[in-house]
Amino acid sequence: MPEIFAVFFLSGIIIGIVYDLLSFLRFVFRGRVLVFILDFLFFVVFSFAFFIPLLAYNNGSVRVMYFTVYLAGFLLYLASVYRLTLGFKRKTADFLRGLFKKALKSFKKVLQFIKRLYYNKFVKHLTFTKKLKAGSKNESASSKNQ
Repeated sequence: MPEIFAVFFLSGIIIGIVYDLLSFLRFVFRGRVLVFILDFLFFVVFSFAFFIPLLAYNNGSVRVMYFTVYLAGFLLYLASVYRLTLGFKRKTADFLRGLFKKALKSFKKVLQFIKRLYYNKFVKHLTFTKKLKAGSKNESASSKNQ
């Protein structure tokens, strides 16, 4: 029985680590859709991390004592490591968010440069040559009429 409690306690700590990583991603990338996806991913991982040991140690039957030990491991992780590293994670997430914004801004500038280059070399040149051809046709047509 102590072995089973140890497995569920460690599973609770592991799910706390997964929650920690997903909450860090939530700090970095903000948005409703991403929060929904991360929450859904957490609950999928949570259900597998709870029911796989249940299948292995108790043939899948749920007992309150297993869930209690699992929850105790999860809450211990949240009360200790998660709480201690929260400020560091927020500062790191702010730094990474700023870095992503700068990289996106640079990427947009590169794309705008490519668009300007394409427009100046090809589009303006084609319209200029079309005007020249149209102007020369009009001049030759007017010289024939005279």
